[in-house]
Amino acid sequence: MTARGAFVLISIIVATSLAVGPAQAAGIGVAPEVISFTLTRDGSARATLLVFDSDDNRDGAELTLAGDVADWLTLADDDDPTVAFAFDQTGRVIVPVTAVVPSDAANGRYTAAIEVRPTGSTDSVRASVVVPVVIEVTGDAVVSGEAVITIPERAAASEAIPIAVAVENTGTVRVVPVVTYSVVDRTGGISTGVVRSDPLAPGERANVSVAADHGQLAGAEVDVDVAVSIDELPIAGATATVEIVEAAELTATLVPLDTTVAQAAGPGGIATITTSVSNTGAADVATVFRASVEIDGNIVDAVASIPLVVAPQATATVDLFVSVGEEGAYRVTGRWDGQEPESDDVVIEWRVGSSVSPWAVLALGTVVVVGVLVLSLSLRHATAGSSAEGQAKSLEDASR
Repeated sequence: MTARGAFVLISIIVATSLAVGPAQAAGIGVAPEVISFTLTRDGSARATLLVFDSDDNRDGAELTLAGDVADWLTLADDDDPTVAFAFDQTGRVIVPVTAVVPSDAANGRYTAAIEVRPTGSTDSVRASVVVPVVIEVTGDAVVSGEAVITIPERAAASEAIPIAVAVENTGTVRVVPVVTYSVVDRTGGISTGVVRSDPLAPGERANVSVAADHGQLAGAEVDVDVAVSIDELPIAGATATVEIVEAAELTATLVPLDTTVAQAAGPGGIATITTSVSNTGAADVATVFRASVEIDGNIVDAVASIPLVVAPQATATVDLFVSVGEEGAYRVTGRWDGQEPESDDVVIEWRVGSSVSPWAVLALGTVVVVGVLVLSLSLRHATAGSSAEGQAKSLEDASR
């Protein structure tokens, strides 16, 4: 690293942001000040409430639901109307608030409230903050969804057929995606199975992995049929003939996908970059993303992600939060271990300067590391080991 080099720290985090200004009283604060839902009958949705200690004098907070439709709400999926939470080491806690509208509710506006009281206070006064909750009921529930099914052309004789299903809830109510499959061999033998996903709120997506047993030797062929439904409503289906081969014939192929920049930043700001890689093969593959960092044409550092395992027909997505510490031209060039040989390097370039607006040139995905780099991995069908305690320590070390 040169004298003007960047100190790089790689850490896995889950980032939650709240843009609404906080309300405070007697050392306790909340954000947002009001929680609003617009739902249909039988509809459900989730919001988050940030509760924080504003004077370093509290251990946590006690939240209580009140109001005419308090029974439509839950705190952190707890059926108790009063739930206590301890603050983390930063003096805050993020509380999920879920609203579920009954099927017989009339259209209109309904209100409830969340009373937030500090706990562990050395003061005799325990003033509370009240967060209004407004629920607009607008009509009947809509159940709808979309799904993309991927069936490989070949599968190993000694392993199940890996089937990938990407499903999205496009309706107005919480649903449970269900994937059913059948495998028929040339003698008429058949095996079937059902895989249920976790519930999806409106707008949420999920990737469902299916391992379809076939029981065939190399050289055989089987017909695979897959169907996807949500709340008994069919939304997608696919069929394919799969060739059964020896496991040694199967390979994994990593192909970089397009990269997007959610925000470009100037000095002192933060840029968020998302890049993905797809395993288009029929076998698991272990990989690491490795990149070099240049500032004004000088290589100042080299970085690598933690090892990942990407399943067949699955995608690994990397979110990078970049703190920009100085002016100059930045270029990061990287590749995934095992990346398809003919594919281009993953590259991003931008310039940071008081007289030049930030700009980015993208070439098949990527990463930027300047000053302090924080790596957030959201992996679909990928495994990565990192404890929450280790993540928190990495972030605390980076802030020093």
